Amino acid sequence: MNQTVKAALILVVVFAIGGLAGFVGSKRLDGRSGRPLGPTLDPFRMEHGMLDHIHGRLTNSYDLSDEQQLGVRKILEDAQEKYEALFRETRPTLEQIRRAQQMAIRESMTEAQKEQFDTWLEERRKRWEARGSRGDREGRGDRPRRDGNGGPGGH
Repeated sequence: MNQTVKAALILVVVFAIGGLAGFVGSKRLDGRSGRPLGPTLDPFRMEHGMLDHIHGRLTNSYDLSDEQQLGVRKILEDAQEKYEALFRETRPTLEQIRRAQQMAIRESMTEAQKEQFDTWLEERRKRWEARGSRGDREGRGDRPRRDGNGGPGGH
């Protein structure tokens, strides 16, 4: 077997194992069809109300004064702006990695599996577009929530 084929197979296996581990891990950690167990900690996926949640939790846990609360709010907002700028800057690279991953997975499939996979990717793309663009990170409620559809037809 030539080196290129070996490298491609290793890449596909690594991506498949990672995808499977992520899927299984998310299902084991959350029995509610893949929905996050409360606010996500991923700053790129800031959900509506997340800053308020963190701010409230810090306020209540540490009995922050009014002045401290204002300072914490400013710190959280400044950090989120930096996260969003970083996301906008790195998004093209992240998309490139995602597309390469999908193509590598697709190459390991039979023709029938490829057809199902392509259909799932198209449905996923349409759902994503219907919910709003990831490129618009200015609002806090623009990120689509997971709906529990982890793959093509649950296969």
